[in-house]
Amino acid sequence: MGWAYRPEDGSLALGFGVLGLAGFSTDYPADPANPVLVPQPQGLGRVQADYTLLQIPFAVAWQATEDLSLGFQLNGGWATLEATPFAGVSPDCSGPTTCFFTSVDKDGAFGFGFQLGLHYRVSDALGLGLSYVSEQSYEDFSWNATVANPNLPTFGLSRRVRFDLDSPQRIGVGLGFEPNEHWSLGLDVRWVNYSDTDGFEEGPIDPVTQTAPGLGWDDMFVYAVGAQYRFTNGITLRAGYNLSDAAVQPQTAFFNVQSPANFEDHYTVGLGFPLYDQLDVHVGYYHVPDNAVGGPFQSPLGPVPGTRVENEISVDSFLFAFTFNP
Repeated sequence: MGWAYRPEDGSLALGFGVLGLAGFSTDYPADPANPVLVPQPQGLGRVQADYTLLQIPFAVAWQATEDLSLGFQLNGGWATLEATPFAGVSPDCSGPTTCFFTSVDKDGAFGFGFQLGLHYRVSDALGLGLSYVSEQSYEDFSWNATVANPNLPTFGLSRRVRFDLDSPQRIGVGLGFEPNEHWSLGLDVRWVNYSDTDGFEEGPIDPVTQTAPGLGWDDMFVYAVGAQYRFTNGITLRAGYNLSDAAVQPQTAFFNVQSPANFEDHYTVGLGFPLYDQLDVHVGYYHVPDNAVGGPFQSPLGPVPGTRVENEISVDSFLFAFTFNP
């Protein structure tokens, strides 16, 4: 949901939104034939995770000159996370190879960051945009979990676990081209800095705590191109293509069974049409074809020779939205 207001002949505009920004969800059953999904402590057993990130922006934009506009946005956020098992904290061990990971139910955390934007009209048909989004720092997720190892005298008793997962900083640049009243074309490039973000760092498993510093997502560049054609009757056709590096690399595939961010190619098509004088309806379809990333099992001693885990994912998504212009 988004709302924007600019007074007639005013140089300031205000905006507010509630936006589903990111997330992942997985649920794999325990499988004695699968070395990853075999029950603990030999494997992980049932693997389930759900992460959602809701962004709540408060924005102001100022038209400094006829061709230059500047923007500032305060990004509030609400994130939720649950996982079975949860490998982000140390396991409950009764021996070198007898370790059980606890599970955590859904918990929420607030976070804050900011965004700066600039738009410059190079000509009547061409515009240039720049943006910077700061890292969005969140409270630690905190759970009342239980000791998961049945071989320990404390089995089933309470243990408090915490985990920090922030949202990365991003830099973007884009061009918009409108040669006439019918055609609009856009080109966009973004850099996403996962490697320096709490919860996403890459590193070996700590031999003492038996945990990795983070999911090990790589920095990524995202390249996007889009076009729309608006007919004289108000109907609009849209299409786009987006190419990005996979955030999960082969050496970190083992850490991302619950969060397989393997996306690379993205295809979108859409249609917008006026329903009433002040109400437009939009429908869209989004497709990410199959992409797989695989690599060796990881241990405190490093990669395990002769092993491999492979995560494969595809996405199909449908959009329905409307805009109201009073």
